[in-house]
Amino acid sequence: SVDELFDTCFKSIPGTVDEIKNHIKAVSNHSLPITFYELGTGISESETIYNGEETPGATEKYVAMNRHPKIQTLIKKFLNELKKADVFTKYPGFYFSSMSRPSKYGSWGILEDMYQDTSKAPKYQAVQEFIQQNRL
Repeated sequence: SVDELFDTCFKSIPGTVDEIKNHIKAVSNHSLPITFYELGTGISESETIYNGEETPGATEKYVAMNRHPKIQTLIKKFLNELKKADVFTKYPGFYFSSMSRPSKYGSWGILEDMYQDTSKAPKYQAVQEFIQQNRL
């Protein structure tokens, strides 16, 4: 269910943040610049990404999740946990992407098209709120 997907995603945030911190640690002794690309929700089936196959009904569930108001809370939680871990202090992060129609390959955009009402776009609202609350 969509609720189970959200539960899984919320539970995965600490591990994902730890993984990002490990990437930073791995390059810290090499004077390499690091940036985080594709910070957006890449919720889709791995098999679809790798070979185009999909489980019937899965895409609809993932799209519904990306349109659900709870996605706003999930994105803000993830971005705030990265901030708490001091990730954004030295390393820029880029949200991928601004606009993209949902498909079996994922719902990547913070908007689905340029005419979408932003007041009804929870991913857009999450990113904008984070930006407003964290201006440098």
